[in-house]
Amino acid sequence: MKTDETIFHENIDRLLDVLDTDIENIHRNLSALNQLRSSVIKRDNDCLAQLLKKIQAEAGGHKNNESKRKSIRKELAHSLGCPAEKVTLTSLAQILPEEKKGLITERKEKLTELLKQLKNEYHATAVLLSECSRFNRILLKTLFDNKTAETVTYDAEGSALRHFDSAFVNMKL
Repeated sequence: MKTDETIFHENIDRLLDVLDTDIENIHRNLSALNQLRSSVIKRDNDCLAQLLKKIQAEAGGHKNNESKRKSIRKELAHSLGCPAEKVTLTSLAQILPEEKKGLITERKEKLTELLKQLKNEYHATAVLLSECSRFNRILLKTLFDNKTAETVTYDAEGSALRHFDSAFVNMKL
């Protein structure tokens, strides 16, 4: 029969495995964001379609790992006699023996570092997609909004020359 302490340490080992999976998932997400930006810049629709399928296929694994983490957290909270919200990696590191404390601290630092990277990569991707959207809007407005088309060009001296009603495309048949 397993003691409470044995179950507690087994849950810590399970938590370490879940954290390792989280680290792998973040690495895959970083790679996917890089691939997304690259494919958008290259206008590689096939690669974008494959990336979308890959992300959809991996979504279930992320949810499964998330539910494992929540379950382990509840079990650890029950073992410690506190609410699940109080069970954090920092609080666990304070009560664990030195060897497990080091493992938890190492995973926490790695996750913190990777999450900073992920936030930066996500921001860079959002900016790229936002700029693509803005550029496409301007381009479509210029091409098809004949009534408000205003073209600005500059001469050799840098003076602005405005051309009104000069649509880029003649839409008459």
